Amino acid sequence: MKHITVYGFNGSTYVSTVELVAKYKGIQSTLEGFEFCSPEHAKLHPFLKMPAAKIDGKPLYESLAICIALDEAEQKNSLQPIDPFEKAKMFQWISSTIDYIYPRLVSTPLSEEELSAENLNEVTKILILLDKELEDQQKKYLVSDQVCIADFYIYPILKFASVKIDNFKSLIKELNHLDRWYQTMNQF
Repeated sequence: MKHITVYGFNGSTYVSTVELVAKYKGIQSTLEGFEFCSPEHAKLHPFLKMPAAKIDGKPLYESLAICIALDEAEQKNSLQPIDPFEKAKMFQWISSTIDYIYPRLVSTPLSEEELSAENLNEVTKILILLDKELEDQQKKYLVSDQVCIADFYIYPILKFASVKIDNFKSLIKELNHLDRWYQTMNQF
């Protein structure tokens, strides 16, 4: 695989996930925008979401499908654990990110004016959960000592939250395992 064209917008956490995976795999990527909800958008993604992609000219949509295609096309530096339990944990965290973490950290209003005590409590619970997982696993990354696709899903969402929540850095600094992981992920 030589090249991927990613269709979406800067700032989209799922676009960032795909771009991080492409970069990690050493695959050249180009980001192209489009008019949201336009006929062009519908041709790229029938559910009018992002990202969509063309991988060596072949169309694909949905970030997980794109990430799997990128990872499996280039066997070096695999982002999927070989161990079946670790692989299941990777998909558990990807699913949890899509279903629970994304809605609470990206879709929920997080600016200081709009951040309710309930929303802040939900954000804190997620951060504590991630910290506990990293502590229990005693691994460098979320699933093992090797970075995996799940890490690249959660990282852009936390980075997004760090911009939206004024005291995010102080929240995460109190969680040693998560803070260590976050600093490691900042290197990608």
